[in-house]
Amino acid sequence: MKQPLHKFLIALTIIALFLPKMSTAEHLSVEESIRERIESAAEILDLSIDNQPLNSQKGLITFYSDRQFSKAWLANGQPTPQAYQLIHILNSADQHGLNKSNYHVTAINERLERLKAPLDESEVLMLSVDLDLLLSDAFLTYGTHLVQGQVNPQKLQSKWDTGRRATDMVKILTDAINTNSIEQNLKALIPNQPGYRSLAQALADYRAIKDRGGWPSVTDGPSLRPDEINPRIIELRKRLAASGELPNDVTLDSKEFDQSLQQAVKYFQKRHGLETDSIVGKATLAALNVSVDQRINQIRANLERWRWLPEDLGARHIMVNIAGFELNFVGNGEVLLHMPVIVGKKYRETPIFTGSMTYLVINPSWYVPNSIAVKDKLPILARDPYYIERNHMKLYRGWGADRTEINPLSVNWRQVDPNNFPFRLVQKPGPKNAMGKVKFMFPNPHNVYLHDTSEPSLFNRVDRTFSSGCIRVGKPFALANLVLENNSRMTPDAIREAFDQSDQKTVTLLNPIPVHILYWTAWVDSEGVVQFRRDIYNRDDELIQKLQKSF
Repeated sequence: MKQPLHKFLIALTIIALFLPKMSTAEHLSVEESIRERIESAAEILDLSIDNQPLNSQKGLITFYSDRQFSKAWLANGQPTPQAYQLIHILNSADQHGLNKSNYHVTAINERLERLKAPLDESEVLMLSVDLDLLLSDAFLTYGTHLVQGQVNPQKLQSKWDTGRRATDMVKILTDAINTNSIEQNLKALIPNQPGYRSLAQALADYRAIKDRGGWPSVTDGPSLRPDEINPRIIELRKRLAASGELPNDVTLDSKEFDQSLQQAVKYFQKRHGLETDSIVGKATLAALNVSVDQRINQIRANLERWRWLPEDLGARHIMVNIAGFELNFVGNGEVLLHMPVIVGKKYRETPIFTGSMTYLVINPSWYVPNSIAVKDKLPILARDPYYIERNHMKLYRGWGADRTEINPLSVNWRQVDPNNFPFRLVQKPGPKNAMGKVKFMFPNPHNVYLHDTSEPSLFNRVDRTFSSGCIRVGKPFALANLVLENNSRMTPDAIREAFDQSDQKTVTLLNPIPVHILYWTAWVDSEGVVQFRRDIYNRDDELIQKLQKSF
C-alpha cells in the first residue's frame, strides 16, 4: 500500500473509534435486515436505496447469500478500514475517465456522517444496512467498469465487436474482503496495456492544463503564414505555449511568425494529423480552437475504448487505427512496423472488430462485392460498357462451376435493375487490380481484409477515407515479410518467386495472427507524444454523452 493512503486509512480508523457503538443484538439485526432485503429482491430485483435501484443486483444477491448475509464492510458497528480504502479508490475513479457519481460516493459519505451523530437503534440499523449494500454495489460496479467499460459498445449506433474481457466480480469481491486486498484486487482489473496507462497519464496532464486556465482561442481570419507579422500571432503564441508546443521561454508578445513558431505549428500539426506546412489555415485553426475540456472528453472516450478490448491482444498482432489512418505490427510489446492505411468512406465505414489472419493471397483476383458492383460499377457500365475490358475484368452469370462468362457488350446495361443484379464481376491479377499484389485474409462477417492497392498516390493525402470498407496498406511487401516470417511452409525464395510471377497463390499461415481493427481519436504514440485525430465517423459525441451520464 502506498504510504499516503496508509496514513489516510489509519487516520480514518482512529476517527471511527469515536463513532457510536452497536450492541451484539444490533449486530445480528443488521445481518437479519440484510437477509430480508436480499430475499425480498431475489425474484423481482428491486434492491434500491434512496429510491435508486442498485446497479449489480444479481451480484449482490449471490455475494450476500454465499456469506449467509453477514456484513462485509462493518465490524463492531463501525465501517472497517477496508470500507475507507474503497471510498478513497472510488473518489479517484476520474483518474480512469469514469464518472464517480456512478459509485454512490455521495450516498456513502452521507451515511458515514449521519452515523457519527446520536441515533436510535432503528436509525443505526437502517444506515448500517444501507452502507454495507452501497459499498458492495460500488465495488461490483466499479470493478465491472474497469474490466468491460461503463458503456456497452453493442448498444451504440456504431458497434465495437472485439470481444471484451470477462471476470467473476462476485468472486473478486469475496476474495478482496476475505484477504483484505481491496486495492490490490481492483488494481488488477485495470487494463494491462501500455496504451491505456499512457493515455490515463495524458488525461491527468490535460486536466493539469485545465487547472492552469486551459488555453486561449485564436481569432478567426485569413491563414497565418511563416515570416508574416500579424496581431493574431500573439494569440497563436499563447495558445501553443499553453499546450506545450511552444517553449515557455519564448517571447509571447511578438507579432512575428518566426522560425521557432513555425516549428511549434508544424509539431502541433503533426500530432493532430494535419498537413505539416506550418501554415495556420482553416483545418489547423479549427484544431487549435478545440477547447481543453473537449480534449479531456476525447481522452476519456478513448480510455473507455481500451476497456472494451480483450485481455490478450496477442504476442504478435496487427492493430489498425481507422481514425488515425495507420497500422502497427506489434511483436512482444514493440512496434515492429508502422505504415499508413486507407480506410472506408464516410458512407461505407470500416467496421470495428477483431479477427484472426489465417492466410494471404499473392497476385489475387478481385471478386467485386455485389454492393460495390451495383452502387459503383453499374452506373459506370451504363455509360461505358468497355470499362470491364479496360480494367482487366470478366463478367459472369451464375456462381461456382456453373458460372458462364458473358460478353459485357451484349448486355443492355441501362435496363439492368440495381435491385436484381444477375452478374458477378471479377478483376484478374495484374497492375490494375484493386487488390494490388497481395491481400491478407482474416475471415469475418464484414468481408473486410487488408490489401495492397493500385493507387499508391492516395497515401500522400492527409485524410484517407477512400475505400469501400477494406483497409489498403501502405507497405504491403514489408507487412507480408513480417506475417510470413517463420510462419509458412514456403521457403523465402519460393515466396519471393511467387511475388515475381503473375499466378495467384494462396499461402496458409502456420500460426494465425490476431488483427484488431479499432477506432482511436486520441492516443499516446511510441515516443510518448499525445496524438489527436478528427472524429471522421462522428463516433465520439455519442460515447462522451453516455460517459457523462450516471445510472
